[in-house]
Amino acid sequence: MMRRVMASPRVLAAIFAALGLAATPLPSHAEVRAAGSPSDAEPQAERPVGAQTEPASTPTSAPGGPVRTGVVRAELVIEALLGDDSANITERSRVRGEALLRNQEVLPARDADDPRIRIRIEAKADGSGYRCRYGAYRGDAVIAGSDGVSVCELCTQAELVDHVEAAIERVVPRLPVEVPVPVPAPTPAPRTPDTSRAPWGVLGKTGIGVTGAGMIGVVAGAVLVSRPTGIRDSGIDRQQTDYRTPGIVVLSIGLGVAVAGVALILVDRYRARRGRAGTTWRAAPVLRF
Repeated sequence: MMRRVMASPRVLAAIFAALGLAATPLPSHAEVRAAGSPSDAEPQAERPVGAQTEPASTPTSAPGGPVRTGVVRAELVIEALLGDDSANITERSRVRGEALLRNQEVLPARDADDPRIRIRIEAKADGSGYRCRYGAYRGDAVIAGSDGVSVCELCTQAELVDHVEAAIERVVPRLPVEVPVPVPAPTPAPRTPDTSRAPWGVLGKTGIGVTGAGMIGVVAGAVLVSRPTGIRDSGIDRQQTDYRTPGIVVLSIGLGVAVAGVALILVDRYRARRGRAGTTWRAAPVLRF
């Protein structure tokens, strides 16, 4: 009859120690993946581009400077003297360079006074690489500190385009910044009282005419009232002419018309002072006898 013996971990450890075996823990799944998977391993240093440059003229990324507060404008001009590959290298470098300028917030040039970034690419005489001349120019004058020459040894076309992009990035911090000139806010002109007489309106002109007609009636009525009573004797009968009654009538009508004209003039002047040009006034003369 066989008996089953349940061995505890302590018993097993004692047995292993007696046999001289080291109890090493098994690696976990994460440790196995970290040791064997190249995607999760610690990143290695990036392989440098095979471009070698001349001393003191290597086009590298420009260090971060102060934030610009103005506007930077430039035009990118690339010239490649590489024979049959000139058009291809020029176009690829131009696309990469213009994208870099947009990322650096460099606006396109507006006129001939704005800077030009000039890149000249040519093959070395021994055919071992390329030479890149770069710089920023205003007209024919180079902007101080922006020009240089770099050499790309044993470069492929892709590495050469990267080299040109680095040269452009080296020139960007040297571009002049256009500081916008603040435009002063317009100062409102001081208001001076208008001492000139306002022009006559329709009511005023009508009132002048009505007042003149009324004054004529007043004068005519006064003349009739002032005339003495006339007596005409024809030998058959005797007639007496009285001018007072028609004179009083004409005088009253003329006086009423004159008063109405003065009222129209006053209304026109009131409108001119108050500036109510859009108000329509209706005035009717009131005649009382």
